[in-house]
Amino acid sequence: MSCSTKKNEYDTIEAAEVALIDARIRYMGNSAVNAYQCELCGLWHLTSKGEVHAKLQEMIDSGELDDEIKKYEWRERYGSID
Repeated sequence: MSCSTKKNEYDTIEAAEVALIDARIRYMGNSAVNAYQCELCGLWHLTSKGEVHAKLQEMIDSGELDDEIKKYEWRERYGSID
């Protein structure tokens, strides 16, 4: 980590968006809602402040996020579901 914020860094907005969704699926209680480009380091970080990212909101509204969380928990407990 090179940023003085000590937050995880992502090189692109796309990588940050993937990390945002992944964090919400894998870490119960994670409050990240969006990504932003840091004024200090120029890289991307996740934030729990501001507007909810459109893809994340879509996944919440459709129930897809809950489904992905259940799949993740199942894999962690019992192994692959494939």
